[in-house]
Amino acid sequence: MISDFVYDLCHAQETVSTRLATNPTAVPGEVAKQLFESNKSLPKSDTELQPKYDLQRAFDCGKWGNSRPSDLFLRVTMA
Repeated sequence: MISDFVYDLCHAQETVSTRLATNPTAVPGEVAKQLFESNKSLPKSDTELQPKYDLQRAFDCGKWGNSRPSDLFLRVTMA
């Protein structure tokens, strides 16, 4: 299952790369800390979701273009 935390990271407007593009002298590790440790923490446990919903979230977190990977592939990526 892809947690809400990870799903939100996949769809964040600001990333380490975008921030470094505006400030190339910044230290990547420090930028990551600023972005990801500010108000967020990893969930301790995830709730069980519908398998189709999980597969859609796995798909949404990738950059697949006009194709869609098989459900088996998406299941493997979630393992």
